Amino acid sequence: MRQKTNLLKVMVLVGLMLLALPLTGRAVTIVPNIQVDHPLIMADSSMPVYVLLRFDIPKRVKDFSRPDLNLALVIDRSGSMSDRGKMEYAIEAACRLVDQLQPTDRLAVVEYDDVISVLWPSSKVESKERIKQRIRSLYARNSTNLCGGMMRGVDEILPYVQRNQINRVILLSDGLANTGVTSPSEIRRLVRDAKSRGITVTTMGLGLDYNEDLMRMIAENAGGNYYFIESPNQMAQVFNNELGTLFATVGSDVLLRFNASSRVRNVTVFGYLSETNNNLSKIEMENFYTGEERLLVMRLDLDPLTAGEYDLGEISFDYRDMDTDKMQTYSAPVKIRAVADEQKMRQAENSEAIVEALLVEADNMHEEQIRAFESGDKAGALDNISQYAATLASANDRLQDKKLEKKIEALNMEAGEMNIAETDNESMQYYSKQNKMRFYQSQKGKRDYYLMQVGDNGMQVQKLKQALTDNGFYQGPVDENFDDDLARAVSEFQKKEGLTVDGIAGPATLKKLGLY
Repeated sequence: MRQKTNLLKVMVLVGLMLLALPLTGRAVTIVPNIQVDHPLIMADSSMPVYVLLRFDIPKRVKDFSRPDLNLALVIDRSGSMSDRGKMEYAIEAACRLVDQLQPTDRLAVVEYDDVISVLWPSSKVESKERIKQRIRSLYARNSTNLCGGMMRGVDEILPYVQRNQINRVILLSDGLANTGVTSPSEIRRLVRDAKSRGITVTTMGLGLDYNEDLMRMIAENAGGNYYFIESPNQMAQVFNNELGTLFATVGSDVLLRFNASSRVRNVTVFGYLSETNNNLSKIEMENFYTGEERLLVMRLDLDPLTAGEYDLGEISFDYRDMDTDKMQTYSAPVKIRAVADEQKMRQAENSEAIVEALLVEADNMHEEQIRAFESGDKAGALDNISQYAATLASANDRLQDKKLEKKIEALNMEAGEMNIAETDNESMQYYSKQNKMRFYQSQKGKRDYYLMQVGDNGMQVQKLKQALTDNGFYQGPVDENFDDDLARAVSEFQKKEGLTVDGIAGPATLKKLGLY
């Protein structure tokens, strides 16, 4: 009898423990992998320390419940949308988006030129055909009140904001904000206010005539995504990508903080908006979605330290779990040791963190030089790029890293790229938008605009597959996965074109395919 009683107690205890565990496909624990490039630094030196945070979001099972959506689709219908069938492609992409929504989702459709009107007020998606009929009535008209259209979208979804759903405005424009509110600082204030109310904004710039700096600024300050859509026929793919990330969202209200010790003189954050007051740096990040990989790199400039161990500060990380609607918190210290032995320092180096630090610094420098070129200082920009390429090459003699090799390749191609950009206004605009989109992604660790290899996935991989299919080198499915078949196709193409044969789609390979 006593044995049965004990067995029953054990079964009850095991049952309670199982209930306490997260359900498969539901709870997702997001814990950053924190690395330091030099756990040991040289004493009495001023060498900076780079901190790498790698976020690998676990993939969820296929049958998980996606969050409900509270969307406003804001469509530019200014006169320029009549060019090259832009309006027709926008209508098609919007209708496809509607088809993928569920009756529990809410959708508003706002159209704008110099006049703003609500084509479909925010409501549950219970009559898809009626919504699409309204969208199909759109045609191009006058000038562009971009901010007014965007904020009308915010107003439409604001009454229905809930924390456990996705509340987002998707803004599409092909032109400049030339009427209504046009001041970047005022637009920034408006979108930050919207974000504080739980509404994020994704921007989609179409063609070559829009202001990429404004559209990127909106997305960064509003917590959404920014897309450069090169041609109208890519709109449906970009809409699908945005909707896919919304469907797969597992964490929102993402905020990372670094509370620096007195040993840290300055904190630089790459790729994300940040604000530092006293010793506390607050870093805003976009929502996390299942299966995503994301990087964040910080540079800590230190005062010279004598030999010994040092606590440089504490990283804390919060996000809202979309399943449980509860805030999750993680924190960890950042520690290093100053030593007098250079050999010990070298032996303790973290090569992965060193490579990522070199890459984000290179991307940051590269973007600065492209802006200098746009301002008229081509010679100075190329001189700085050439010097940095030599510095990276020297570092890579020891590191032997493929990502660094491809970044060096990109830097060495820059003179030719600038020469092409100078030929006419259209070439210059394409050069500017393509590069700024590349840096927007790469400083978050997403480098598929200049480097793709086995294991990568996404829209750029799909474009690579299509290009190799069109050139007769690839016969498989044109999906978003970089597999071994694609690597073989890339190698065959490289061999034919006299390029380095490594199966990696780097800048030179992408250039030959018209993708760089």
